[in-house]
Amino acid sequence: MIDYLIKPVTFERFFKSINKYFQSKQPGNVEPGNENSGNKKAFIYVKENKKIIKIYLSEIHFIEGLNKYIRIHTDNRRVVVKSNLQNIENKLPPDQFIRIHKSYIASIPRIRAFNATTIELENTKLRIGRNYKNQVFSALHYKQEI
Repeated sequence: MIDYLIKPVTFERFFKSINKYFQSKQPGNVEPGNENSGNKKAFIYVKENKKIIKIYLSEIHFIEGLNKYIRIHTDNRRVVVKSNLQNIENKLPPDQFIRIHKSYIASIPRIRAFNATTIELENTKLRIGRNYKNQVFSALHYKQEI
């Protein structure tokens, strides 16, 4: 289900619901290569420079928010897409990706180490936002010691 409407329906609310539907059908949705979105075949389609490209989820290191754009850092390239982090976050499997900052989404399998303020990926350190700290620790199955 994408959205629902409650009667009486205003035209503005109906229009918003229709837009949600069409946005969900645009490139960028996760296509699960098989039943399990965690396999190496799971991917998303994104639009870069008027071309639709396939990015395998297993190749993504992290995604960086750049106002009206996002930069997807993969094994061998960086892809800039006109979107925002909220849209892409909703399309990624939550057991594989986590929002760690208002400007970053990280691939959980790529996290090598972390502390209270940063996470380390293979070649990058990213800050953990103060509002995301508990969510990150929970997703990484770490209990803070008091």
